[in-house]
Amino acid sequence: MYTLIDNYIISKWQQNWDNDNTGSQYRSIVKSLSTRIKYLHMSRHQEVAITRLRLGKCQLNAYLRQIGKHPDGLCIACSKPETISHFLIECPNNVVCSAVLAACSKFNLNSAPDIVLSDSRLHSVITHYLIEKFNFQ
Repeated sequence: MYTLIDNYIISKWQQNWDNDNTGSQYRSIVKSLSTRIKYLHMSRHQEVAITRLRLGKCQLNAYLRQIGKHPDGLCIACSKPETISHFLIECPNNVVCSAVLAACSKFNLNSAPDIVLSDSRLHSVITHYLIEKFNFQ
């Protein structure tokens, strides 16, 4: 249970969050701040993989281009920017995307990135293919 001081601090934090220009990838997933843990999994590798996707700091070409590690940031399968959204729900030639869209259909979920990265039922689907793509153990 939050105290009056906790509520005040979280309120100020939320105001800063709403008005900040950085962290747009994560802010698109987490609209309302809290002190609770967002994602916890028994497998540290799965936890890291999902958290990296949620933060937008992962080994996809668009991010690698931002940090100077990829020449153009494009998806090798379709030559569009390989962003989190593209990788998870837009790429017609990507097995991860196909699996995520099939799982969304199965669970009757909207396939928006914030839903996909927030729904724990989809995390195993995503990480199963990430282990293959990025050689997570």
